[in-house]
Amino acid sequence: MAVAAVDGLKRLSDAELRRLRERVDALGYRPELLTAAESVAPGQLDAVSLPLVRWELSRRGDAAGRLALLLSYGDAVDAGAVTAGDPGKGAAPGRPAAVNAPPEVVPLLQEAEEALRRG
Repeated sequence: MAVAAVDGLKRLSDAELRRLRERVDALGYRPELLTAAESVAPGQLDAVSLPLVRWELSRRGDAAGRLALLLSYGDAVDAGAVTAGDPGKGAAPGRPAAVNAPPEVVPLLQEAEEALRRG
């Protein structure tokens, strides 16, 4: 499993961050998605709720669920599904089968959210 490099993300302009945030928003990765997924086990300790939340997001089988697993819950996601948008395609030859996102990505998406608000 590979962890994606994020060095280039730190150099994105406000406009590029805005486009990134718009793209993940268009794919359905929004706070409402996380709220709905976490509602499967309200008031439970993380040790109990996290497996259920991950199951709920995996069960969706869509881009929003995969992004949430990757970016918010630190799960490995099929590299082909992330890069090509086709979960049946799999990883490209010579590439890892699964990828994890480094923890720096979520703060960058939050910066993108702020860039969107600034207009």
